Formats: sequence, structure tokens, C-alpha cells
Amino acid sequence: MSNFIHRLRHWAKACPEKIALQVDEKRYTYAKLFHEIDALAANLPFPSGSGVLIQETDPARQWLLFLASRKAGLRPVLCHPDLPAEDVRNIAESNGLCLFDGTIGPSDVTKIPAAAEFGILSSGSTGLPKLFWREEHSWTDYFPIQNKIFGINEKSRLFFHGSFSFTGNFNSFACVFWAGGFARTISAYAPRRWWYILQEESINTLYLLPVKLRQILRAAKTDIAPAMRAVFTGSQSLDKELSAALQNHFPQALITLYYGAGELNYITYCHIDEWDREPGIVGKPFPQVRVRIKDASIYVTTPFGVIGSDHEMTLGDTGAWTPRGNIRFTGRSNAVINCAGRKISVAKVEDALRETPLIKDVTIFAVPDTKRGEVPAAAVVVEQKQPLSTLRKMALRLPSIERPRYWLQYAELPLNSCSKPDVHAMLADWQATQKKDA
Repeated sequence: MSNFIHRLRHWAKACPEKIALQVDEKRYTYAKLFHEIDALAANLPFPSGSGVLIQETDPARQWLLFLASRKAGLRPVLCHPDLPAEDVRNIAESNGLCLFDGTIGPSDVTKIPAAAEFGILSSGSTGLPKLFWREEHSWTDYFPIQNKIFGINEKSRLFFHGSFSFTGNFNSFACVFWAGGFARTISAYAPRRWWYILQEESINTLYLLPVKLRQILRAAKTDIAPAMRAVFTGSQSLDKELSAALQNHFPQALITLYYGAGELNYITYCHIDEWDREPGIVGKPFPQVRVRIKDASIYVTTPFGVIGSDHEMTLGDTGAWTPRGNIRFTGRSNAVINCAGRKISVAKVEDALRETPLIKDVTIFAVPDTKRGEVPAAAVVVEQKQPLSTLRKMALRLPSIERPRYWLQYAELPLNSCSKPDVHAMLADWQATQKKDA
């Protein structure tokens, strides 16, 4: 039996009327989830073992179809809701998947690893998402460990936002579900509403990526959330301003920063007071995870990765050990802009601009240039629109070749369904400005 289904059956018997998940005004108790999944699974038309690509916008529907598929012996993959139809078809056909709505199929199981039980997609922020296959135990065996580190238990009331096709959301919700807790989200992209829910619904656990944390804390203004007991988020794009804001707004919370990846699960972590002592760190390895650094590249060995990761692997990330035994993340080897034969680190430029007083958030991306090949462009969040000359002054601390040649100003950065900066949208906005100026 599926580990997820076995756990759901346990909670459906132990606390049938406890609400497991609320999306907008729809509430699902553990018992209701169990019965609805039973009914759905009995009517799925796919042969056992089929790989099924599920594209839904509603997180509750995503979770129901995922569990129903597992109960029926299928191998589900949650697809990003905003992925274009052509990309969906490419992923399905190249990986032997059928589409849940029946428009693509049948599943070619010869393309799926025999041990695979479900799949996850990379965020696809700069290209077609990659599919990775997992066995359920690669997550569920680690839930007790990560829950202890993140401060999650049966009393946890989690708020998150976004699609379960983003592995961070899916794993965070799944570990709260595993503990018998409660999870809350809304479909609206409304940071003020998120903060209101935190305050009014006794939310005590929060998972959002740093870009959304900045947005919800700006909406909070000077308010605090004294009921918050646990906050966990990715560590690579944290800065001193966000660190201070998190501690000001959540004075009673255990704030944990992690470094991880969909294919390798959690890699390192630290608590925010450790980050304050050594800004830029991603912490020490999680239990049972081994990390070494060779020629500035980070190598990871973990028993909790995707199928095919049972050996030392590198994601192309770079880092260095600090005197306190933590790892400082220095960038991604593929996150570079090739400008006139020079490689510009995207992370370095972003970190420098985040330290300036006017810029609240930033994403650096490459745009084509006839003379240099590529040049850096900056998408920035500022409280009030600034003259171009002011923005350029913010970049004077950088070498001239690293200074953005183009600037886009936003009230909030555009994000994709995985809560990652939507570089495709930024490029389209940049192209529109070029046509306008032509």
C-alpha cells in the first residue's frame, strides 16, 4: 500500500473530523479526504502502473488526484498549472506519460523506472521543466527528521501559497499532513489577505519562499504575529533586511533556512541567528546527508534523493566552508551571463543590489546584445518609481561590466506557478520596452 494512503487511513481513524486542508472556503477533514480519494480511485480509467500527468490549478484537487492515483496503483506527476500546452505534450510524450484528461496517452511504461512511484518537475524557470522520479519512502522516511528540525507536529497550522507542482509547497504540505496537522492556503495572490489569515486563523507555521516573504511582510507594515512558532524557507536569496524583518514580525518563531533541490531533497540548514552571525551561509548538512566541496563545487550524497541519485552528485552550485563549519553558497555555475567573453555571476549582482537602500527585491537576467552576446538586465522592486539615473547609481559599487544595462521596475516581481521569478515574463516586458523605444 502507498505510504501516503496508509498515513491518511491512520489519521482518518484517529481524528476523522480534524481539518487537514483548507483552500479558500473549501475544507477537507481527514475522513473526507479518505472517502473522496476512495471514490476517485475506483473510477480512474488508467491501467495500473501508468504514468499520469495531472494539470490542475486548485491545490486541493491536485492533492486529491495525486492520492487517488497512488491508491489506484498509478504513478502521478503534478504539472505546473501555467505550463503551455505544447510543453505539457513534450513532457508527456518524452517521458511515457498520459495526460489525466485523456487527451494524451496511453502511458508508455517502458520509459518509466520500475521502482518509480511518483514524479516531480523542476521549476522550469528558464526552460522546459525536467522530470524526476521518486519512491515514496524517499520523502516519507525523512518526514520525522525534517519535522523535528522545522518544528512541525500534529498541532502545526501551516500557511503556504501556490501550486503543489512546486516541490517546496508539495513537500511542506505533505510533511504537515504526515504529522496530522492542518494546512491553509488561498488561490488569490494577495499578500495583505495572507497576513490577515495568519493573524485571524491562529496560523503558527509558515512556508513561503523569500520573494513571497518580502511581499507578506511589506503588507504587514509594523504588525507582528505573536502566534507564529515556526517559519522555514529557502536560504539562498535571504538578505540582512529580510532577516531583520522576519525576526521583528515573528518574535516567537523558530526560523529555519534550508538549502535543497527537488532531486536531492534537503541538503543543509541553519537557524536565523546563525545566518546573522555569518550572512550568506546555507548551514550544515541535514542528518544522514554528506556534503563536500571540491574546486568550489558542492557535492552531495543522500539516501533521500530521486531515483538515480544513489551516488555523489553536484547540482552545479558553488560554495565554501566557513570557519564555523557552515557552507556559504556562492552561486550556480549555470547562473551566469556571458558578456563579451566574461562570466557574470547572477547571484553576485543580485546580492550587491539587495544591499542598496531603495531596492526591495531584484532578479538579474540576461538579454541579447549584438556586440557582447549577452548583457545583464535588472528587474527591481522599489517603493516608488525611480529615475533611471538613480537606479544606475545603485549599481556603481559593481564593476562596470556587471552593472545592469537595462532596468525594469515592478511593484512586485512577476512569479511563475512555482513561486520563482518569471524570467520569461521579464524578457517579454523587456522586449516590449525595446519595441516601444525603437
